[in-house]
Amino acid sequence: MFKRNYCQGDLVVYRLTKQSESPGPRAQSIEPSRYGESYRYQVDKYWIIESLNDEGIVVRTRRGKTRMINHDDRCLRRANILERTFLRGRFPDPQQEATEPQV
Repeated sequence: MFKRNYCQGDLVVYRLTKQSESPGPRAQSIEPSRYGESYRYQVDKYWIIESLNDEGIVVRTRRGKTRMINHDDRCLRRANILERTFLRGRFPDPQQEATEPQV
């Protein structure tokens, strides 16, 4: 299987699937439920890699929370050059400290 090599400090994008009654402006692939009372959609989250260990990849959000992601999660990918350049403000600050670990 294809193994991705991530390093500490890499900027990554995670495509998160959500469901709610009103999708936000950054929602993609919007699909209504069967009777139209809610929507299922995807949102890109812009994170930075804190550390790598045997259990998975620890990423930090823009607000300082940490999350554990599996090594083989297909929703996680490296940020491309355009995202790193034009969407730089959506990624966490590399000098910022993590607040509270959340798994």
